[in-house]
Amino acid sequence: MNRLWVVAGLVLALGLMAPRVQAAEFIAPGPGQNGAVSVSGEGHRNVYVASGSVSVSSNVSGDLYAAGGKILVTGNVEQDLVIGGGSVTVNGNVGGDV
Repeated sequence: MNRLWVVAGLVLALGLMAPRVQAAEFIAPGPGQNGAVSVSGEGHRNVYVASGSVSVSSNVSGDLYAAGGKILVTGNVEQDLVIGGGSVTVNGNVGGDV
């Protein structure tokens, strides 16, 4: 019984000391999307997206990482924008590094 309390105490202590992790979204094309991804709506944070064609019309809290053949970003990015593609258009504001 004593051993159980020691193990439970260690698990609790390690859980409280663990660093907090920011949530990230990984977005890829689903079935029937023909290699095209559209990121729209609200509430996106730290977005990673890759596809043949990528469109980001929503605002992104945190960073946006995008890769694809054709990329269009019309939403605002709160922090950094890391992007690579054949045709890249950024019309939104970026708060950090590009």
